[in-house]
Amino acid sequence: LAEVNVQRLPFAILTSKKSGSKVPIEVVELLHRGGDLERRSWRASPNTEFGLPGPSAYLLFRALERLVLGRTLGRGAPLTNPQTFEFQDLSQLLGMAEHSDNREQMRLDLKRIKGTTYINRGMIRKRLPARAGARPARALRSEREEVVSLIERIVFRHEELPDGAVATQNQVWFGSFYVDSVNSGYVKPFDWNLWNSFKRPATRRLFEILDLRLG
Repeated sequence: LAEVNVQRLPFAILTSKKSGSKVPIEVVELLHRGGDLERRSWRASPNTEFGLPGPSAYLLFRALERLVLGRTLGRGAPLTNPQTFEFQDLSQLLGMAEHSDNREQMRLDLKRIKGTTYINRGMIRKRLPARAGARPARALRSEREEVVSLIERIVFRHEELPDGAVATQNQVWFGSFYVDSVNSGYVKPFDWNLWNSFKRPATRRLFEILDLRLG
């Protein structure tokens, strides 16, 4: 499964040379409606310390999404915070060797995703919860401007948790917009094996876009 907004909208850059860039990603749509010009936008604003997520962060988030949605929504349970994860599991999903360099890159990538804020104006779609026995409602476009995040908090093993205890596992808190969207059912089947068989991030991204258009 994959959350549809994150499949539609860019949350990372796809070239290694610009990984950690301080230049934001911005998407603008201008639409003519009834004589009026309507402007929608999506802006990924990098953290000043870590910069924008790059190709490895893009792959990592997809692996993390597969891991947590597989054991929550995939088993009929809602997505809740926090979720635990192991770097070894993420490495296996991505076909990477489990060693210290890759683990440190994953830690940096998670910090970059957490540090990036996304300013949405009319680009995010939200599905309202369906009534009991009714079919899921069509996803509606959110018209108000809002600042959202994919990851709100990360605590690695041996670090301090919000309650003062020491974490015995890596833990991640997803952004409220992402959790609400997932739990409202705004997800779709995602062919992980086919997606992961493509070696270039741009090819994977093109697959995601075409999968939405043709699926």
